[in-house]
Amino acid sequence: MHDRRPEVIELLRQAQSGATDRALAGVEAALLRIADEGASAGEDIRPALLYVRGIAYHCLGDHRAAAIVAEHLTQAARSAGNAAWLCIGQLLALLQKIAAEPTSDLSPGDAMLQDLAAAEADLPGPDGEPLAAVTAYAGIGRCYMILRLYEFAQPHFEAAVDVIAVNPQLLRVSAVTMQLNLAELHACWAMELRRVDRVAEAAEQEAAALRHALLAEGQPALEETDAYRAKGSLLAACLSVHDGDPLHAAQRIRDCSARLVGRGQRSDESFARLYEARALARAHRLPEALDAARQACSALPTDAPPALTAAALHCRAQLVVQVASDGEIMAYGDYLALVLADQRERTLDLARSVQLLERLRRERERIQQLAYTDALTGVGNRHAFHRYVEELAGGPEDAVGVAVIDVDDLKLANDWRGHEAGDEILRVIAASLMSRAGPRDFVARLGGDEFVFVSLRRPGPDFGAVGDEIASSVASALHGRASVSVGVADGRAGDVVGLLHSADLAMYEAKRAGRAGRAGRAVPAASTPSSGAHGRVEVERV
Repeated sequence: MHDRRPEVIELLRQAQSGATDRALAGVEAALLRIADEGASAGEDIRPALLYVRGIAYHCLGDHRAAAIVAEHLTQAARSAGNAAWLCIGQLLALLQKIAAEPTSDLSPGDAMLQDLAAAEADLPGPDGEPLAAVTAYAGIGRCYMILRLYEFAQPHFEAAVDVIAVNPQLLRVSAVTMQLNLAELHACWAMELRRVDRVAEAAEQEAAALRHALLAEGQPALEETDAYRAKGSLLAACLSVHDGDPLHAAQRIRDCSARLVGRGQRSDESFARLYEARALARAHRLPEALDAARQACSALPTDAPPALTAAALHCRAQLVVQVASDGEIMAYGDYLALVLADQRERTLDLARSVQLLERLRRERERIQQLAYTDALTGVGNRHAFHRYVEELAGGPEDAVGVAVIDVDDLKLANDWRGHEAGDEILRVIAASLMSRAGPRDFVARLGGDEFVFVSLRRPGPDFGAVGDEIASSVASALHGRASVSVGVADGRAGDVVGLLHSADLAMYEAKRAGRAGRAGRAVPAASTPSSGAHGRVEVERV
C-alpha cells in the first residue's frame, strides 16, 4: 500500500510555514481521494489529515474551527481504533482551549492541568507509529510550553527527538522543527529568569537555546527545511547578543530577519527586534535600541508567548527609563515580575501534584482491574461475578440467560500433556466465549475449569440454542484437545445466583449423559421460563 505519510508531513509543513490555504486545499484533495478509494484505504491516514486541517486553522488563529476539527479527529481515531491519534485529537482540542484563553490569564486552572495530566498518561509509547508518536510528544510539549511550564515541556520535545533519530528519513522536517521547539523553550525560560535577575540560570538556558538553534541551522539543506533552517540562523544570531561585538550581532540579526521576511515569514519579527534592541543597548546606542524595542512591541503577534510579550514590554520600558534617567517608573513592573515568577513556581508545584494524582488514580484502577480479573485467562473472576450479580440485582428486572461451561477431564489433560497445555485450553475457552460476548454480556472463570456466560440479549426459550452454539464454538476452537459440557438456564436478572445453580446442575446432567457439543437445559417448575422458580431440573434436547 502507498505510504501517504510523506504527503501528510509536507501538508503539515505548509500549514506551519504560512501556506495555510495551500495546506487546507491539499487536505481536502487527499480526503476526497481516500473517499474514492474506499473506507478501508484511508482509515490509518484520515486522522493525520484531519490533524493537519486543525493545525492550519490553529495557525490562522481560528481556534473555534480548530476545536471542531479536533472533535472530528477524535471520532475518526476512535472509529479506527487508533489510540495514538485519539490522544493527539484530545491534545489538539486542549491546545485550542489554552490558546483561546486571554493572554492576561497566565495561570491555568486545575481542570486544564488535569486534562493535560490525563493526556500525558495516555501518550503512545515511542515504539509506535513514528509520525503519530512525534506529533503526540510535540503536542503535549507545546501545551506545557504555552502555560510556561518549561520543566514539563522539555522532556516531551526530547522524547520526540529520540523518535526522530530512529526515523531520520521520514521525519527529516521534524528533525529541524523539534530543535526549534527546544530553542524557543529555553529562550522563553531564559527571558523569565532574566526578568527576575536570576542571571546565571538565564545564561544556562540561553546556552541551551543557542545549542538547539545551531542544531536546527546545521540540518541538511533541503527545500522543505530551508525556511526552518533560516529561523534557526535567526535564533542563533539573537542568542549570541551577550557575547562579542554587539553592533555586529545587531547587524546579523537584521540580515537573518530580512531573509525570513523575504520568504513571507514575519512571525519572528518581534523576537528579532527584541534581541536587536538588547544588542544596541550593549553598544550604548540607546535611541536606536529604544526604536528597536518599540518595533518589537508593535510586532507582537496575538498568540505570542507570555514570556516574549513581557520581555519586549520590559525592554521598551527599561530603555525609556534609561533615556529619561528616571528609574521610579520601573518599580511596579519589577514587583509584578517577581509576583508572576512566584505564581509560575506555584503552578509548577500544582502541576506536579496533578500529575502524581493522575498516576495514582490510574494505578488504583489497574489494581482494581487486577482484583476482578482472572490472571490466567483475562476474563472476570469470581469477585467480578459477585459484583456483576449485585449490579443486576439493583437494576431493572430484565430477563437473563446463564450458561455454565465446564471442561471435561481437564486433570487428565494436565497429567498427560502438562499444566501448560491445560492452561492453554482454559485460555482458548475464555477467548472463544469473549468472541461471542456482546456489550451487555458477561464472562467469568469461577475457578478451576468452570466458566459462566451471562447474556441479557437472548434469554427465554431460544437461549438453549445459545448454549449449543457455545458448546460448538468452544469445541471448534479447541481442535479436539478437550471437550466441554454446557448447562443453561434463564429467568429474571434478580435471581442470577439461582439460575447459576440450575445451569450448574444441567451442566452435570449433560456431562453424565455424554452430550458433547450439546447443552443441557434447566427446565423451571413454573410454566414460564421467566418465573425464576427452579423446583426441578432435567435435561432436554435443545
